[in-house]
Amino acid sequence: MRCMAHIINLVVQDGLKGKDEHEVISRIREAVRYVRNSPTRYKKFQECVEFMETKKLLSLDVPTRWNSTYLMLEAAACLKSAFDAYEDIDLAYKTGLSNNSFDGVPIESDWDRAKLLLKFLKHFTISHCAFSVLRGKDDVKSELEKYLSEDVEEYREKFDILKWWKVNTQRFPILSKMARDTLAVPISTVASEAAFSTGGRVLDAFRSSLSPKIVQAIICAQDWIRKDSKPISIEEDLSEIETLEQELTKLGVDSTIIDI
Repeated sequence: MRCMAHIINLVVQDGLKGKDEHEVISRIREAVRYVRNSPTRYKKFQECVEFMETKKLLSLDVPTRWNSTYLMLEAAACLKSAFDAYEDIDLAYKTGLSNNSFDGVPIESDWDRAKLLLKFLKHFTISHCAFSVLRGKDDVKSELEKYLSEDVEEYREKFDILKWWKVNTQRFPILSKMARDTLAVPISTVASEAAFSTGGRVLDAFRSSLSPKIVQAIICAQDWIRKDSKPISIEEDLSEIETLEQELTKLGVDSTIIDI
């Protein structure tokens, strides 16, 4: 069963198959194609348009789509004066179009008939646009509205929300991308060695002469201090500090490095 838009397209296409209508549209189409096919020619044509109070731009139609033909004729009719001026500055324009099967550039009678065609096509354009708006209001429903109208999923202890969105990607293509960006665990840009190793903060270019034993002692001391978030009591740990000093002395390390 054909939709209304398709029926309108068939009716208009049939109406444009008349010999006179076909020749008028074809001559204007070839004129537009001639100008648009060359950047140099199009630039010259735009210079002719600059003297006109219009923002219309030339557009080439798709013959199987009547609405694109309407837009092409509408723009070309508004730029008729520019075509007349362009004919005077480009001698090859008239010669080039005279060699095609439609015999030359659009003449005054072609432009008059084009205006009549525009009046004819405008009625169908209004009907087509009105039908599109009504159909859009009835049929189109946003993804968010569809999602919010869904039944709530039953509670499951190991419910995988990312898997649910992956399964429903076809139904909610935009929302699924948003869910993926929001719910996925971001990949860390910090190297694991830099995040979990303190060696680089102890031994660097300015302290590269420390012996392995000293580096080990400093890192161990940091770990011990950070082990408990409670304030450190010097009196309670005094015996351990004295023992550490004695061990460092045996290793030939100056005890002042742990001077409290």
